[in-house]
Amino acid sequence: MVVSYSRRILGQTGDGHFSPLAAYDASSDEVLVLDTARFKYGPHWVSLELLYAAMLPVDAATNMSRGYALMSYPGRREGDRGTPDLPQSILFRSEKLHDAARCRYNFFLGRRRQERGGEISWEEVLDYWTRGGTENEFVWEILQPQLLPSMKENEGVVKSLDEVKRVRELLQQMLPVPPLAVSGCCQNKDGSLCLNPLDAVFIIFLASLSQQRRQEIVMDTKLSTSVEARYQLLAEAHIVQLALDYCDADKEENSCCMLNSR
Repeated sequence: MVVSYSRRILGQTGDGHFSPLAAYDASSDEVLVLDTARFKYGPHWVSLELLYAAMLPVDAATNMSRGYALMSYPGRREGDRGTPDLPQSILFRSEKLHDAARCRYNFFLGRRRQERGGEISWEEVLDYWTRGGTENEFVWEILQPQLLPSMKENEGVVKSLDEVKRVRELLQQMLPVPPLAVSGCCQNKDGSLCLNPLDAVFIIFLASLSQQRRQEIVMDTKLSTSVEARYQLLAEAHIVQLALDYCDADKEENSCCMLNSR
């Protein structure tokens, strides 16, 4: 969806503008605006009520009403990986309320790169998200397992659950032996998928690496799993990377103050 709105109503400079919307958060009733003038504002959350108000004024340049446009395409043909598509997570979800945790971790990664450079290690990511190997629930502050589908007899649901199983089997092959204190058990509250906290930590680890290094790890020929499961795991890591990249800038400025509170 692309919306036309008045910047002035949002307290921004300028007037007429078009921007795509990336997400809606039901808990806050806000939408994520992917501002096309990123050098100026960047992605930001706006209340749905305020955005609607910004769409009401007549566009001074055209003297016409504002509105929105829905853009779509026929979809990916089966077996065609060249068709552009947005990655879909089958394992985890990350909500706006997790934004502060994402920004604290972003600050941690930035400081680590400045001090040491190079790729971050699995041990460093594990140490961060288990509070030095003492806690296995901290990672749920940034990710939550996806909800289980409600109609298991549906063919698409069965296929989705089979794919979850294959990706989890791949994760188990890749995970180093963890400390017993943080091995943890599945998080399957409120009808969600049964996923281990270390599954989440490892995907965050992959998301923290460069794309090249991430692909080297996941596409290792020594792993016995399907190509589809590998592509899905790369998609899971890419989605987490995007969530980290687009955390609220205002929260990120205060991350150094919040980091020690973890």
